[in-house]
Amino acid sequence: MSAARSQSYIRAEQRRFKRAQAGKVWSIRDLPQFYYLKHFKSFLVDIQARHFDLLGRTELDFITQFERLPKGAQATYVRMANRRGYVFDREKFTYAEIKDQNRQWDILADHDFAAPISAP
Repeated sequence: MSAARSQSYIRAEQRRFKRAQAGKVWSIRDLPQFYYLKHFKSFLVDIQARHFDLLGRTELDFITQFERLPKGAQATYVRMANRRGYVFDREKFTYAEIKDQNRQWDILADHDFAAPISAP
């Protein structure tokens, strides 16, 4: 860990300690439901508006096919894209705002946005 990063970490821990001493509870601010999907869609619109001439057939097809997915499948895809790694345990991949998660995975697989894997 670099010295600057180490100092930043120490300062953050000192702030947490002071809050705890003062009886203040640390909490994550509430984010609007599907905020991540709204941001991703905004990103796609921005990319098309600013860099359309740089997009190839593959990228344009992705955007078109993504827009055609139902909202639940779109949300599942964006949640998946924002995670680390390439393989996900569907049992541990749950978000309260996404209804019928298994159906969303099936839709993503049917449209080639995800693929199940099996043990060798």
